[in-house]
Amino acid sequence: MTTDVQFAAAADDQLRRVRDALVRVVADAVTCDLGGDLLTMRLGDGSKCTLIRQTPIRQIWLSEGVLATYFDWRPDTGEWVDPRGGGTLGAVLDELLSRRLGRAVRLDLAAR
Repeated sequence: MTTDVQFAAAADDQLRRVRDALVRVVADAVTCDLGGDLLTMRLGDGSKCTLIRQTPIRQIWLSEGVLATYFDWRPDTGEWVDPRGGGTLGAVLDELLSRRLGRAVRLDLAAR
């Protein structure tokens, strides 16, 4: 069983990895700000997406406008996975950013 401390460390690491990948891959079209358990992404079209750590329920939530996707941490694989659709956080972000930016985006967030 994962402890709250282990979950928080994994979530914080993932938020930092997403921020670093955004800076590396799409800095020309996305600005981001990581503060505590919240990563805010502002796209060039003025829209905003957020990733937030939800410690009480051990999830990371991705919101895009009125839509939200939730991700559970799988410690055995190191992946963040949508329990409803099965997609990984990295794949969902790649699709969202590709659609919003009008070009292929690959953040390369696979578990390490």
